[in-house]
Amino acid sequence: MDYTGIILTGTSASGKSSIAQALCSFDGRFQIVKALTTREPRDDDFNYEYISKEVFGERRGRGEFIIEAEYRNEYYSISQDHIKEVIDNGKIPILIITPQSTSNPLKIGGIKRDFLSFFLDATDSILEQRLIARGSSINRQNVVERNNSDREYQKHSLYGIITTRGEDIKEVVNLIVWSWNNKNSGGILPSQIIKLFIKYCSLVESEFMINYEKNISAASFDLTLGDSYFQNGQIKELKDNEPNIVIHPGDFIVVGSQERVSMPASIAGRFDLTVSMFCKGLILSNGPQVDPGFKGNLFCLLFNTSSEKIELQKGTHYATIEFHKLVEPTLNPYSEKDKYQHKEKIMHYLPVTKSISIIHQVQKDIESLKNEKRLMQTLTIIISIVGILLAAAALVVTLK
Repeated sequence: MDYTGIILTGTSASGKSSIAQALCSFDGRFQIVKALTTREPRDDDFNYEYISKEVFGERRGRGEFIIEAEYRNEYYSISQDHIKEVIDNGKIPILIITPQSTSNPLKIGGIKRDFLSFFLDATDSILEQRLIARGSSINRQNVVERNNSDREYQKHSLYGIITTRGEDIKEVVNLIVWSWNNKNSGGILPSQIIKLFIKYCSLVESEFMINYEKNISAASFDLTLGDSYFQNGQIKELKDNEPNIVIHPGDFIVVGSQERVSMPASIAGRFDLTVSMFCKGLILSNGPQVDPGFKGNLFCLLFNTSSEKIELQKGTHYATIEFHKLVEPTLNPYSEKDKYQHKEKIMHYLPVTKSISIIHQVQKDIESLKNEKRLMQTLTIIISIVGILLAAAALVVTLK
């Protein structure tokens, strides 16, 4: 995909201007495109040209803007001349725009242009603190409502970046620069990029991920066994006093990961069992691909092909996922309309008619028949012995 530049958008006080400045300082290829606004100047402003609402309306009427928006009763826009100036200087333009503006196509000189878009966000409490530090007069309920409204537009951005997790602006800049440099190339993500995507883009999440870096290998992430599993027609839960799953020969179970994934439209995943699990005789019986856009836990069917029972412990590392950057974002990512989006419970992945393993049941039936056969053989022997004893007793009586 031929990207013209970068878009930074997101909730108010999410750090758009700070990251844009740092990006330009770190990499001289980038330049922020000056924007127009009718609002009052702020101390931290650096990329705005201030005009009145009357002048704004006149310039709009002349068709000077490539994009415009109304935000909190003020007007914002970027002019054709300002972005052309940056492009003519041989720079990569950075547009800082409102979330609402991302839903509209951008045209420069009448030609639609694509931009690599990042949606910046933070928790409501952090955003509120930043607004107060800025000297803004706020109403908490209004702030939360506005933030939620802004987040409705995140779907128009390729990447979402969370800036409240002990962030280092340099790391966020590294992630954006890497994304730009690899915008038209594909491949497996290495450990350092997996780390950035987990830390700032919620690529993998779990309440148990306190030290998630230990789960990151050279080019993969270790998945751990969740508490819920399906076996012999029942959904069961692992507990601290019952931490093991027992899988009998020929039996299958459905298990899930403790971790949730949140895949951008430009990244797909593939997961499979660890080598140690495979060597025990377990195989993964469903497709291992995780589609771009998918959000939720990962579930799979495990089948015991060995002649021995296999035990899995709660929280154990049982599978590994690798992440593949697509050559360009898919136009048809997994979305809200798809069946398993945001599904985190094992019950959502089970068929309507649940059954136990046929093979394991057949084995149990065979064993039962074997027991019945042994019983019949034993009864036959007993009856024969009793018959012999009776015959012997009758013979003794006759001789007397």
